[in-house]
Amino acid sequence: MTIKDQRLNLRATSDQSEVLRLAAEESEVSVTEFVLRSAMHEAEMVLADKRRFVLTDHDFDVFRQSLDRPIRVDKLAALFAEPSVFGREINLER
Repeated sequence: MTIKDQRLNLRATSDQSEVLRLAAEESEVSVTEFVLRSAMHEAEMVLADKRRFVLTDHDFDVFRQSLDRPIRVDKLAALFAEPSVFGREINLER
């Protein structure tokens, strides 16, 4: 079991405190545990979006194989050969 040796303090309105208390009660955990779980989940999601992702061994193999496959540029070349979906080109140099 990991020892919790750090203290976090936060301020909340009475309405926020009541919502957290009720949610913790419904989850059958303490307010501290509820807030910590919720905050950790959100923190992990933010960090995952920015710097990491976790894959199973199988999914990693599929991902690696897709990186190793030769690049097909025929569809991309065809897309760039078509007129812009935004209409005429815009000249930014005036």
